[in-house]
Amino acid sequence: MALALFSLRTCLVVALLQACACAPAAGTRASPGWRKAPPHAPGGFALSINESLIAHTIPKALATLNQYNMSFHAPPQSISHLSAEVVVEGIKVMNLSVENMSLKLLSPQRLRFVMHNVSATVPETDYTCKLPGIFAFFVSSVNGKVRGTPRNTNATVFVEVLRRDDGRPTIRVDNVSVELGELSLVHTSDKSSPLGMIVDAVVWAFESVIKHIIERVVPERVKAVVESEVNGFLATLPLVLREPPDIVDGRMSLSMDLLPNVLTGEVGLAPRVDDFARPPLPERDFALAASLTSLNNLLSHVMRQGAVSPVVVVPTIYNTSLIRAIYPDVFTRCSECPFALTLAPQGPLWLESMANNAIVLHAVNLSAGVVTRSPGGHDGVVLSLRLNTTVGVEGLSLGDNNHLNFTLMPVNFTLSV
Repeated sequence: MALALFSLRTCLVVALLQACACAPAAGTRASPGWRKAPPHAPGGFALSINESLIAHTIPKALATLNQYNMSFHAPPQSISHLSAEVVVEGIKVMNLSVENMSLKLLSPQRLRFVMHNVSATVPETDYTCKLPGIFAFFVSSVNGKVRGTPRNTNATVFVEVLRRDDGRPTIRVDNVSVELGELSLVHTSDKSSPLGMIVDAVVWAFESVIKHIIERVVPERVKAVVESEVNGFLATLPLVLREPPDIVDGRMSLSMDLLPNVLTGEVGLAPRVDDFARPPLPERDFALAASLTSLNNLLSHVMRQGAVSPVVVVPTIYNTSLIRAIYPDVFTRCSECPFALTLAPQGPLWLESMANNAIVLHAVNLSAGVVTRSPGGHDGVVLSLRLNTTVGVEGLSLGDNNHLNFTLMPVNFTLSV
């Protein structure tokens, strides 16, 4: 029994170590004396991107935009037509959706978004028609309702990309224009009297009201919403621009720092520790040059989001029935439950560059284990390990046909069970 227990634990430990060795990493044979994470500091990187590549992201962006189910509200409007005054109560423009969108990068520092075939709904809205002259002796006004459906409308949005004094990226909506396409109107009024028929004669004036709202009021609301939402999102990013964005026709280049935190009140242009200078970037659809410090900051942010804690589910044929004789309590709590391998860094992760084009990934206090997965989603711990490890590659180079060449290095680790 003792031999079986030892063999099982040995197999589980070996399986975990193999999983660690095969986990995504970038490193090589580590310097035995370096086990201290580098200091937190801004890390520089530069990227350039062509609008043709950005175009591939538009369908996803469009789907996200349409999920917002945007709506706008306009205050009461008053128009005069044929000596009659038509007062329309506050109008809502609801259910805005965009069928297609295109993007152009323009010089200097501007983006142009064109949204094609925009549709919306104007729900039923009350109106009052104040009648003129002799008609007012019989009745001063007639009430009714109107609703509309604008279709095949195009909108163009110009966005300027800027750098604030503290380095933060920000945008300003320079101009929003809307070209109204089709407009289907349906109205109801008191048609039992000649006065109702008079209202029918001027009801087409509602089109000018809705046209005014869609072409003048909605753009101002869109401008405010876009600036607020985008700048609010940019404020949450741990990024500062080292220089203003470089946007020319068809291409955008950015030189930025990735900060180790998102303390917006303490951003500033903190000194770098890597002396990263923007290198010349190749003329490709996408090009990126990043310092090791920026990659370490990226690792820190990814860890904070819990994205470096993989769970690998073992095939169900390997379940707790295999350890029934050794761990009866585990089997009793979760009979025939599958196993899963877990990996969760409890300490820092960081990269180190070494000779021979080598990169090493250090992981301190790495928690690894084997758990059972119950149908209810509860995990039971079978084995838990603590690791300090380094894994990596050397001889990094770009070969023919853009193939990445490298050599895996032995895994170094200390282990406690």
